[in-house]
Amino acid sequence: MEYSIDAVANKVIMMIIVLSALIVAGGFVFYIANENVGGAFPFAAGVAMAMGLNITKVILMKFAVDAAMKRDAISSRLYLQGQYFVRLLIMLAVFVVAGLLHQNVTTETGSPAVVNLMGVVFGIFTMPVAMYSMNFFFKDELNSSHSNILNSSASAGAAQDAINEINAIGTENNENDTSDYQI
Repeated sequence: MEYSIDAVANKVIMMIIVLSALIVAGGFVFYIANENVGGAFPFAAGVAMAMGLNITKVILMKFAVDAAMKRDAISSRLYLQGQYFVRLLIMLAVFVVAGLLHQNVTTETGSPAVVNLMGVVFGIFTMPVAMYSMNFFFKDELNSSHSNILNSSASAGAAQDAINEINAIGTENNENDTSDYQI
């Protein structure tokens, strides 16, 4: 059975949603146990904000890999580096907005924050955990996806950059995981 980068991206998005729901449920349990039910909603808003960021990053990554496959090795490498920088700027913007929402509401009005920064931080970690768990739950799909990239690529360098982009998303690469796909 052949899988495309779209199928892998969809599975990552689903994993991010499931992990975010588990974090929100854990946050509600924590806040209810501490008799602070009102604190659970800003936490959930922070996780939702980070979940939206992570889903956006996965979609942008999918488009970046697709576009890099149509380029030669050097231009695809530069394009992927530029796209990585764009995703980093988007993440920085989310942290700034979350920080402003948290700080302005709590200090000026004394009311609870709209967004809890810890929710954003916990939510950000759903992407690396989702990517890492893909190696365990969907290893066959990933291997098939890597083979499809190698077989459909006009440039071996672009294919290797695309595979490295897929493997490096949010996690530290294990050298043994990509050695089968070196060109």
